[in-house]
Amino acid sequence: LYVSMVHAGKISRYLGAAGRVKLHALNSSRWRNEKENARLGVRSYAADMLRFQAVREAVPGISFRADAGAVKTFLRAFPFKDTICQTRSTIEIKKDMISAKPMDRLLCGDVGYGKTEIAMRAAFRAVSAGYQVAVIAPTTVLAHQHYRSFCERFKEFPYTIDVVNRFRTAA
Repeated sequence: LYVSMVHAGKISRYLGAAGRVKLHALNSSRWRNEKENARLGVRSYAADMLRFQAVREAVPGISFRADAGAVKTFLRAFPFKDTICQTRSTIEIKKDMISAKPMDRLLCGDVGYGKTEIAMRAAFRAVSAGYQVAVIAPTTVLAHQHYRSFCERFKEFPYTIDVVNRFRTAA
């Protein structure tokens, strides 16, 4: 494979596979088969995603009622002033939760910018309507941090908060 010097910056060491990577000649049938299998795999995955999204669109979601007294009390108990992004995210998530359409939202931001508080507000709306909430964290440390934050923030309300991780027994 020849690459012009203009595009040489696009070449880097391949780090994707554990162990040894099989190399194929670009004009071999093995390479054509691998390429075709990858193309079919991507096509199949895209079709599955479209099917999944169509089902989500067809099935009604949970329509939470507008803020009740307990939710307003919870929101007022936040000890800090919201950032502009927190305010916007809270409003958008509230609209999503009131809508009968299933919510599909990803909340992103740098460390320390209040994503956990926004998640707690949504969780509070759900539990105050009688639903259970699960917060999934990628690490045990983050799960424990969220557990402590939720316990502190929910301490004035009659909800049970717990954590499940690799250090907890089944009992």
